Amino acid sequence: MKLSGSFLLLTIVIFLYVAACEYNPERSIVGDWKAISHEYVKADAGAALSHLESHNAELPVADTWRFKENNTLYFIYNHKIIDSAEWKLKGRGHLVSIVYHGREPEKYQIRQLSKEDLVIYYNLKKDVRAIAKIEFQRQH
Repeated sequence: MKLSGSFLLLTIVIFLYVAACEYNPERSIVGDWKAISHEYVKADAGAALSHLESHNAELPVADTWRFKENNTLYFIYNHKIIDSAEWKLKGRGHLVSIVYHGREPEKYQIRQLSKEDLVIYYNLKKDVRAIAKIEFQRQH
């Protein structure tokens, strides 16, 4: 009986350890992310990609995005916070919804999220339909 109780305790400890180590996109995205590149990867027939690129259509100005554990997102430019919003992961962690105060939520598709890299796609919707790709590197 004593052996089976020890085995049960060991099984519970191993299960809790594995669960704690499991990949969690909410924890993985928390931190400072420096934008290293952006490009327009797709546009409607009437929209020239070169026109979008020359006008930086609808892309955020911030060079760093700071995702906090309390679901606050700070946009930083030249080491100063220029805006904030609320963020939340949707689905299985492949969509991030960003809600600015008093505006409609913006949805970004997470294409890659690792310890050091974040790649998101954003659907532009105002004047022209296009998809922007933004690449980030984690700041330490």
